[in-house]
Amino acid sequence: MLPPLPFSYRGTLNQVKLVAFSVDRDEIVPRLPDPLRMLPWRNRAIITLVNVKLTEMRPAGFPRKLGINYQHLAFRLSVDDSHLFGGKSKGIFFLDSFTNQPWIKMSGNMASSYRFNLARIKDDDYLCELRAEDRFFHYAYSDAQPQRPDKALFRMVKRLDRAYAENLGRVYCTQIMRKEWPIQWKKLYHLETNFFETARPEGMFTVQKPIAYLWKAPVKIAPNLWERVSNAWQPKTPFLKPT
Repeated sequence: MLPPLPFSYRGTLNQVKLVAFSVDRDEIVPRLPDPLRMLPWRNRAIITLVNVKLTEMRPAGFPRKLGINYQHLAFRLSVDDSHLFGGKSKGIFFLDSFTNQPWIKMSGNMASSYRFNLARIKDDDYLCELRAEDRFFHYAYSDAQPQRPDKALFRMVKRLDRAYAENLGRVYCTQIMRKEWPIQWKKLYHLETNFFETARPEGMFTVQKPIAYLWKAPVKIAPNLWERVSNAWQPKTPFLKPT
């Protein structure tokens, strides 16, 4: 895997679905590189599977007609990055990403650190099946509201806007900038997977409208260099602000 390209990217997020589930700490902590730390969630770890159709994905500054479209699924672990931006944890660490298009896997792994894998994806909106070799992840949801919405989980999922990934022993961080992130509760009534042995369903969210976003160029970080990340991320695009 090559170091990530130092480019910012623009695109549009469509039909966003976020499946939140928890796993035992011992199952996930060994996968976290330094200097990242797991964000505790009732003594467990929170992972979100994001399922999104990306359109007009392109380097910032390129015209929309040169953008690419594809479906993207990824497992993202919530991490404690309270060292940054006023002490609020807003980070996710990409464990694995998936696509059903071989050329996206190849180009994605050349341009980024998000660990693209080739997978079979069956997505009927309310039902989804992801298969990668002998591993699988199934979920199903409805538009009904959960009986007891977890407000703390909602706040956590809504504020996530910093993405971390590991590449060649280094950790890189990308800030995600967007005008809004209007997630809505849905009812998750089925989750089955062998990607994680201790997975337990926690919640389901969707975003109904297309969301324009900017992925800023990745910044390499180290345990004693967090302040460089903050300095490198001074906003230069006034119409896009972190949520």
